[in-house]
Amino acid sequence: MNHNDLFQYFSLSEAAVQLDIHPFDIARYLSIQKGGMPSELRLTQQQITQVAQGMGLQNWWAEPMKLVDENPKKLLCRELARRILEADWTDPTRADNLNRGLSGEQYSFVRRLINAFIKCELLLPKSTLTGLVIQKGRHPEWEAVLSAMIADSEYPVEITSLLG
Repeated sequence: MNHNDLFQYFSLSEAAVQLDIHPFDIARYLSIQKGGMPSELRLTQQQITQVAQGMGLQNWWAEPMKLVDENPKKLLCRELARRILEADWTDPTRADNLNRGLSGEQYSFVRRLINAFIKCELLLPKSTLTGLVIQKGRHPEWEAVLSAMIADSEYPVEITSLLG
């Protein structure tokens, strides 16, 4: 970081692009934190980092994929299952964390996959003041179902329909 960056301010839109969220989400977060809409909506890089931490933003797709599959849809499905299985579910995570870092067709497909995981009760959605969060699902065979998907041996019917 050069010296001039210390005093650079970013608009709400610029900060939102950096964080891969909607500007309204930042404004809503800031208004909740400040007890009302702040008068200054320009942020330093340090403030943007604090907002990201405060909002619980994670980039689930920052790390490279560990699995290999010639079918790109199956690869995304198996990788999502692996990341869900390996995630720390002590606290719920923002729903958009599960597809942050993807774009285009991959982003759209993973959004559909997340909905299928919810239908299978592998993930459980919950609405909060700051948006939708996802927590570990209530499927009785949660670990076994995810492990079978990772191994490419068996998929729930709700997910199989997306892979075709």
